[in-house]
Amino acid sequence: MYKRQVIKVALFDDGGEMVGYPRQVRLERAAAVLRFEAFEIPAGGKASAEMLRVARENKGARIGGGVLFGADEGRLADINRELFARVDTRAHVDLRPAAFTDIADGRRVDPLRPRIWGRHAVYAEGQLVIPEGGEWAMAASSRSALTRILVGGQLGIEASAKPASATATLEAGTYRIQFEHAVPDVHNDLQVTLTRQGGAPTPLGSMLLPLAGHVSGENLTTLDTPFQ
Repeated sequence: MYKRQVIKVALFDDGGEMVGYPRQVRLERAAAVLRFEAFEIPAGGKASAEMLRVARENKGARIGGGVLFGADEGRLADINRELFARVDTRAHVDLRPAAFTDIADGRRVDPLRPRIWGRHAVYAEGQLVIPEGGEWAMAASSRSALTRILVGGQLGIEASAKPASATATLEAGTYRIQFEHAVPDVHNDLQVTLTRQGGAPTPLGSMLLPLAGHVSGENLTTLDTPFQ
């Protein structure tokens, strides 16, 4: 369950006068579902699969890494209170850092949220539970430049502002899921659903397994390699 608390602090001198300005710190608690790394991507130009591959291989472009929260209704409502965020609460996958370790000072990281400013790419992975075997369709759209998603090496999709979809036959079980997500500006809006044939669309976020509940590699339904 998502919880949020804002703490406001200020410094006063011996006479009771405030020194400087008050400062706010926002604390959040929720289930972490994805591990991620962030890399700088070049300014200008259209994001592409090749750009994402080159950014990940360039270790000098690495900004840092951390974990991402699951997007329950409380967190989604909180996102929509922010000036630059308006997301569809039905299917949003939250790729904003929940906890972040910055490896280089001055890399446009706001430690109070935390948030990464400027053009960058997020590479995230976790585990997804498919509750019932059958033909599954994944649909995705992204306000950002480009998103690539791969489930168990079998169900893959590449989406942008124009919605995209793909289908695959999946057995019931736990699968590795990977994201490659370009973030060209402050918007970070990714909508993804999974639909079993004959069923209703299910938000992908509700099918992600918390990091604390991950199963070992040998017990995954399938093993796969990262995007090539």
